[in-house]
Amino acid sequence: MSSGPASTSSASHRRKIVPYVVVSVVAVVIAATSWVLAFRSQPASYPVPCSLPAAGTPVSSTTLIGEHVVPPSDVHVRVYNANGKVGQATTVAEQLRQLDFVLDEQVPYGNDPIVENQDLGCFGQLRYGEQFNGHAAALHALFPCFELIHDGRPDATVDVSLGKGFKDLEVVSQVEETLSALNRGEQADLEGLSSLSSSTCS
Repeated sequence: MSSGPASTSSASHRRKIVPYVVVSVVAVVIAATSWVLAFRSQPASYPVPCSLPAAGTPVSSTTLIGEHVVPPSDVHVRVYNANGKVGQATTVAEQLRQLDFVLDEQVPYGNDPIVENQDLGCFGQLRYGEQFNGHAAALHALFPCFELIHDGRPDATVDVSLGKGFKDLEVVSQVEETLSALNRGEQADLEGLSSLSSSTCS
């Protein structure tokens, strides 16, 4: 029975193949894991409509075009947390205050009373009275992806409700300068003001 050289050669060949197979399998596993982790790390996409009937009546952002934009120093604001991110409403409220918006004396910020579970599945909402489009216009330049809501309130206060799609408030210098110009009594239309925003709804 001749099993010497041929058998030895076959066994040696198998031993050479096994490491390559193991390396290939490990490479595939690593690649697959990387794709899964990369997919999971992508930011979630959120819609502009929030599907929250209790908040009021949604209106198109085109209703603000051509409105007289009210200076920030005349816009009273409440900032609500509707996404469960601790401290974010406080941070945004302070940013708005630095831009000369007027924080509500009684409730400058806090948890959204309408969204009890802190799970507003959109970028956010601007809620205000129908006759105060100009007040909402100044804020819409900073929050262009927020849904506009007429909720029937009689006063000029605007509620800024931060949804799960909202990351942070980034104010580009041109927007800040335009808002400052409004406070100095200069005019600016909404279309021009909104075009200065660097935010995208994605």
